[in-house]
This record gives sequence, structure tokens and C-alpha cells, in this order.
Amino acid sequence: MHSFTTRVPAILLLLSSAATGCIAEPEPIDLDGEANGSSCVDTPTVLSSVDEVSPLGFAAADVLAFAAGEHESPLFWRDQAAEGMVEVGPESGESTLSVSISHAGGEIRYIDSEPAEGEGGFEEGLSDCPDRLEIDVMAQIGSGGGALAESIPVTLMATHDLLARFVAAIEPEDIAGTMSVTSLDPAFDVEAIDLDVGISSYGLSGSITGMITSSDGETAVAGFVEYATFPSESPLCSSNELALPLDADLIGFSGADALALINRAWIFQWTWQGGEPIELQLSAAHDGAEVCASVVPGQAKRLAFGATITLSTGDGVVSAAFPVLVSAEADEQGELMQVHVANEAPYVLAPVADFAEAFGEFGVDLSGYDLAGIEFAGAFVDNDAPGSADGSLTVLGGIDPNCSGVPGDACEGVDVTELARAEWGNTGVAP
Repeated sequence: MHSFTTRVPAILLLLSSAATGCIAEPEPIDLDGEANGSSCVDTPTVLSSVDEVSPLGFAAADVLAFAAGEHESPLFWRDQAAEGMVEVGPESGESTLSVSISHAGGEIRYIDSEPAEGEGGFEEGLSDCPDRLEIDVMAQIGSGGGALAESIPVTLMATHDLLARFVAAIEPEDIAGTMSVTSLDPAFDVEAIDLDVGISSYGLSGSITGMITSSDGETAVAGFVEYATFPSESPLCSSNELALPLDADLIGFSGADALALINRAWIFQWTWQGGEPIELQLSAAHDGAEVCASVVPGQAKRLAFGATITLSTGDGVVSAAFPVLVSAEADEQGELMQVHVANEAPYVLAPVADFAEAFGEFGVDLSGYDLAGIEFAGAFVDNDAPGSADGSLTVLGGIDPNCSGVPGDACEGVDVTELARAEWGNTGVAP
């Protein structure tokens, strides 16, 4: 089979616990450099009441209708032991997070936000300076084991009337609950505990994070720490996305609708490069985690969620199952337009001995390689015509450079070779 070789950094390729680590390696900061201030210029306008409609087309009352009151979510504390940077207590593993929001006359502001002079270059509709509504409220924040028991003023921020968000920083010594964070290196200090909380009618989403820092007066070193996440252990949704259940039809279709399109009774064929077409069975199953909805004003509405793709060919050579990211987009009328499927990290390779467990069997000879992985992609549209669902899969082999792992030591990176490539697509739909 045709193959090609390329070289990519080793850090991108090794499938290990480091890929999901919760602490970023401390990095130096030049204290003589200029501070990186906000690149947005905000112009606030105070609104007269919760019922006054902002230029965004909704009022504070619309946001408080779903944000005010009590909310609860599963809470997952990260295991810090493997990183060896901090010790966190007293809670660990899975717990619960409760958030109660109340508004008692706090100020309401419409914020017109524009890029600061010289900070242009954003694509149209993708500005990092969104206009928003801000509402000053009180938040009661607690966790199941008492690590958090906070009562603090916060500002709800909303760019639309479906999701509100607040961020709060609490100094370790000001934590009202029993949460404690201890640096395992006495040269490092523990900075503020940062709460990033999203609230929608579907529940809570966000994270509890912080920094550890060290300075000798000329150079500072800082490391990012993720203490806990919610509503899942590895959240997929960004801070401006809603976390939904699979069957929630918020934007005109649901994640279940996208899954149904993938699992339609397509008649598929699989063709290795240079080979003959053979029958293919392809299916997808939701991974059980939240579905992320993007409803940013001015952008196409879309859903994204994790799934497992299962493949098998009629000749029995391919028998595989692996995780993918599903992305579904709406057309101008809000109908489901297309669904894309891809494995999230095509250049994350596993040791050859673990390849079959991680990805499956493909009948490809991996001898002579230390690492192996796949790159998978597919697209589906709501049409019975041939070619309405198609994609490709590539099996990759890698040679481990056996880098020393010592910071500063040179590492050439992993040589990656395309070992085999297949195209797949539908010839129609079964009646």
C-alpha cells in the first residue's frame, strides 16, 4: 500500500494519562514584560429594571427566569496525586455542587463591548468582545462534602437568553467551606480559587481551577491547576455553550436526531486504497456525556457531543470501535443540515501492543512500529442519494524517538507513516 512519512512533536502522540492531566507544567513569565490587559473596551449602560429590554432583545427578567433559584449538579474532583504538585482536600472523587442565585435589586447593565484599538482581526461574527447583559446577584455555593460553603456577590453575564455565566475568585484563606489546597513544593504559592459557573434551564456546567506561582523577583513561574469539573468528569462544552441532554430539542433538532441520521439504514461500501469495494456496517452510540449547544448570536447553531463509532466489513477484516466527536449544524431555517464525525485527536498514537484495544482490528501489519493510531472522518446529510454519507479512515504507524524526558533536551519527534487508507460511502439507503 502507498504510504508517506511525516514527523510531529512527540508530545502530541503518546496516548497516556498525561493527555488528560489536570496541571499544566509551570512556565516562566517575564516580570519585565507588559501586563496583558483586556483587549476589549466596554461601555456600560445601566438599565432601569429587570423588565427593561436590552439592545440584545431580552431583559434581565428573561435570564433570571432560569438562573434564579436553586441548581444542583454532579461534581468531579480531580485526582491530583499523579501530578504531585498540590494536595487538595477534604473532598475527592464524585460529589455534588449546589448553586442558589438570588436577585434583590442589584444593578443591571447592558455592556457594549468592542475590540480595543489595534486589537482587530477577528473574523466577522467571531469577536472575542461580545455585547452582554450583566446582573449583580448573590450566589450561595456549596458542595456535598462541605469543601465549598460560600455566600458571595457575583455578576451574571448573558449574551443571549438561554445561558448565564458568572466567574468568581476566592482567596484560599477566604474559603468559607473546608476546602484546602497545599502546594507540595514550598517554593510555590497557591493563588485564588476560580469558580466558572454556567447556568441554563438544563442545569450547571463549569469548573473550579486555580494557579500556583513562584517568583525570584525577576522571573515568575506559574502552573494551572484544575481542581474539579461539572456536570461530568471531562466536560466537552466551552463556557459559552449550553450542556444539554441527548434528546433536548433546543435549536430545532437534538443530539438524538443527529445520531439517528448517522444510524440511518445506509448501504455502505468500504474500499482500501487500490482494493475492491466491500460491504461496510457503521453505527454510532452516544457516550452518555452532555451535548454541547452553540447558540452564539450571528453564528450558525450547532450541537457537539461524544460518541463511539463501530465499524465492521463484510470480509471480517475490519472490526473496530473508537471514540469520536459528533458535530451537527443547522441550516438557515433551523433544520438539521449536516453531521460531521471525526476522532478528536488523530495524531494521538497508542503503543502497538494496545492498538487493538484502543481502536480495533484493521488487518494492517504494524510490525516495525512502536506506536499506531487512526485518523477517521465522515459527513452525513439528510438525503438518500449515493454519496450522502461518506468519509475515510487512515491507519498510522509511528517510531518512538525515545526522548529523555528531561526539560530542555532535544527531541526529534515521532516519525509517523500512513500505513493504509480506506474510503467509505453510501450507495443508497435500504428500503
